Amino acid sequence: MNTVKSTIHNELPQIAYEGTKNGAATITESSEIDELVQEYIKSVILASIIPPHVEWEKVSKHQIHSRTAENYIFLLKKHFLQQFSGSLIYSINTWELQNHFFCLAQRYSNSLLIKVHFLLYRMYRRAHIKWGIENPLNSDDFRLPASMKKDRKIEPYNDEEMLKLLSGVENHPILKPIINLTFATGCRIQEILNLRWKHIDLDSGCLRIERALTLHVAFDGDGNTLSRQTVDGRTKRRSSERTLYIDDYTVKLIEEWRAYAALYTRTEFDPGGHIFGNRQNSCYTYGGFRAVLNRHLVLQYGKGHNLAALHRIRHTVATRAAEEGASTIELMQLLGDNQERSVLRYTGKSQAIAKNNRDRISRSMVSIRSS
Repeated sequence: MNTVKSTIHNELPQIAYEGTKNGAATITESSEIDELVQEYIKSVILASIIPPHVEWEKVSKHQIHSRTAENYIFLLKKHFLQQFSGSLIYSINTWELQNHFFCLAQRYSNSLLIKVHFLLYRMYRRAHIKWGIENPLNSDDFRLPASMKKDRKIEPYNDEEMLKLLSGVENHPILKPIINLTFATGCRIQEILNLRWKHIDLDSGCLRIERALTLHVAFDGDGNTLSRQTVDGRTKRRSSERTLYIDDYTVKLIEEWRAYAALYTRTEFDPGGHIFGNRQNSCYTYGGFRAVLNRHLVLQYGKGHNLAALHRIRHTVATRAAEEGASTIELMQLLGDNQERSVLRYTGKSQAIAKNNRDRISRSMVSIRSS
C-alpha cells in the first residue's frame, strides 16, 4: 500500500504543489494530498487500465472488434465506475465487490454478471502487474452469484409465426427476397446484407459466405467514442466462412429481385456490388434494414407483432434442420459454428427431437424385451 502511494505521489502532476518556501514549491496539506491521490487514481490509473485487455492498436488492426471494445467500456463504466466513483481502487475489498455483484444479480442476467466479472478480473490483474494492487476477486471468500432474473431466451418461430412473417413481406419487393433467403440458409442477417454478386451462382444455387456487415467504432486515445459506422468486416467467427446451397424457389426469388432492382433501386451489378440495395443506397445497413422491416410489419399487424427479431430465423432454421435429422457436424457447417455447445442451443429444447429420441429408445427396449 505505501509503495503504491509513494509511486503515485512521485507521478502526481505539478498541480499537487502550491505556495513557495525559500523559493521552492511546498506540498499541500496531507488531507488535500489524499484527495489528489484519489482523483489521480480515478482519472489516470483507471483510465489506463480500462478497457482491461483491449489495446487500441489491436482494435485498429481488427484483432479485436471495435464494437466489442465499446461494449467492454460501457459495461465497466455502468457496472463498476458509477458504483465506486470516488473510491481508491486498492481500497475496494472483496466484501464490497461481493455485495456489488449480489446487487447486480437482482436486476441483470447471468450473461451480464459473467461479462462484468471477466472484465473486472482482467482489470485487477493488470493493476496487480503494474502497481502491485491485490486482486480482491482472487479471494476464497468471493463467489459469483447466480442471477435472480431469468435469461431471455431466443425462441424459434412456430409455424403460425413463420407463416405470418412470410405473408407479411410477400408483397414487399425488397423485403421478400431477403427474408426468404435468410430462411433458406440460416445465415445471420449481417451476412445476408453483405452478400455480393460474386458470392452467388444462380445456375447452381451455390452461395459463399465470406464477410458480414459489422459496426466499426472509432476511439480517441482515452477510449472515448468518436464515431460509429457500418462497414464491411469479417464474419462473427473466422470459421463462419462457408459454402451453402439454396433451393430453386429461392433462386427464382433472387432472379426476380435482380430484374426489379435494376429498374427501381440503386443496386450495383458488378461482381463486387452488393446484391441487396434499396431506393436510396447501393446496400443496407443492419439498423436501416431492421427499421424498414419493422415499419412494414407494424403497418401489416400493428405494434407488438414480435416478428422482427431476425436472429430467431437462424434458430428456426437450425432447429428444423436438426428435427429433420441433420447431424451436429452438418449443423455446424450450415451455421458456421465451430463449437458443439453452440449447436445445442438450437436443438436442446426441440420437442420433436425429444420425442424422436423417446421413440428410438422405446423401439430398442421393445426389441430387448421381446428377445
